[in-house]
Amino acid sequence: MDIEPYSIYVDHRPMRIALLIPHGDVSALESAITFCRRKWGGRFFPVVPTREGSIDDSWWAFLRAFDADLLVSSAPLSDALRKRIQTFLSPHSVEIVDAGRNGFRLAEEPVAILPSRIVINRVAGAWVSDQAPLAFFNVPDSAATAIRVFIDRNFGLLNQARLLIHEKAALEGVPSRMFEVFDETS
Repeated sequence: MDIEPYSIYVDHRPMRIALLIPHGDVSALESAITFCRRKWGGRFFPVVPTREGSIDDSWWAFLRAFDADLLVSSAPLSDALRKRIQTFLSPHSVEIVDAGRNGFRLAEEPVAILPSRIVINRVAGAWVSDQAPLAFFNVPDSAATAIRVFIDRNFGLLNQARLLIHEKAALEGVPSRMFEVFDETS
């Protein structure tokens, strides 16, 4: 019997996470958005509303199609829903968190993206020889809350004064540009 050589290709992808929150719970939604923004692939993590321990049929169909590796719920789940999740979705795990108290923190943390020069250039679509700057937004406390929330949700607010050691190291040598945002016009 001849054994021919073959190749195995691995396509790296972020862990697929679906977040379940109580319908109408704005603080849980804010916490979910904050969590998603900080994770690799987080922009694609669905946030699914629950009602009284269950999930509406249209959201259930979406979850089946999404095929999450991990379900994280800040909402209580009924025993029937837990059994349905294990039977039909079969995620690697289901975690229940107190999003209002601690935010979405997981036992199995997925990879966070550090804003390095290489990552910034890829996201910016820059040529190999170009140096795309990292955009910082300075939004003063006097700016309207809606402006701060818009900038934070859509672009993120990275506080340069509060960077951790590994974040500072990742940003070493990365050009940056500061944008002052005071109102809708700026």
